[in-house]
Amino acid sequence: MKRSLVIVLIFIAGVVTVPAFAARNFDGASANAIARANNENIFHKIGDWFATAGRSPREQQAILAERKMNRSVVRTREDVRRAQRKWK
Repeated sequence: MKRSLVIVLIFIAGVVTVPAFAARNFDGASANAIARANNENIFHKIGDWFATAGRSPREQQAILAERKMNRSVVRTREDVRRAQRKWK
């Protein structure tokens, strides 16, 4: 019983500390997530679906193009802001 308890405690300690050591290699966990994030995620697709529901195909294309451009602008602003903070 004591052996299994020790093994479980070691396992839990390993699971808890590995993410803390992994963050040292990057600017943080959020930087790693941002680098691997997909720009066309499920939340954007759901929002796009609601925005284009009941519209003609031409209106749908225009709405989707505008929303995609707006997301690109926001992403670019965030990248610039992160770069400015990094250089300070």
